[in-house]
Amino acid sequence: MNPVVEKMYKKDLDGLKNNIRKKGFKVVSAGGQLEQVKNKFRNEIMNSKKTVLDTRCPVAVDYANKNIDKDKYNIPKIEPILIHTARYLYEFYIKDMKKDKLIITTPCKALEKLGEDIFKNKPGIEFYTWLEVCDKLNIDVASKCNLSPIPLGFFRDISENVLEISGENKFNESFLKEEYDVIEMLYCLGGCNNGDGV
Repeated sequence: MNPVVEKMYKKDLDGLKNNIRKKGFKVVSAGGQLEQVKNKFRNEIMNSKKTVLDTRCPVAVDYANKNIDKDKYNIPKIEPILIHTARYLYEFYIKDMKKDKLIITTPCKALEKLGEDIFKNKPGIEFYTWLEVCDKLNIDVASKCNLSPIPLGFFRDISENVLEISGENKFNESFLKEEYDVIEMLYCLGGCNNGDGV
């Protein structure tokens, strides 16, 4: 269950988890993945002569790949936190358990597709947006949360020289300067709480 969903249901998260358990599922999580991703970016920023681009949002990465001069930027091969979490949970719960299945919930269709592409040859793991899970399991969809649990600011404790952008309109005007250590990019305005899957 991704952090956006947890925040959406924070008033009755235990009730949601109990409802999911009654439908035959076990809710699992994996701590430490955020710090692993942050450390990978920290190393990348410290060792790069170019501005490092945030790769946690697949839509933002796709936009950058299509619209910027890639020779001027460092687009590292660092996967989103959700994918790191999926890898950990797969190794822990599924790899040797052929009868079990792991369902990863995503806040958007882009992360769902990225997960499907990365894990396409691994049995026992599936990716769905939260809206798809609600539809399949007949769960009431909670209102979107106003503040994202994944807001801009991921890189603030790594570098003081950060450009933080979110929202489609901001992308068009943001790649004009190159004096940044890192550009944080979340395509949905305000963060993942505004994804098309929640």
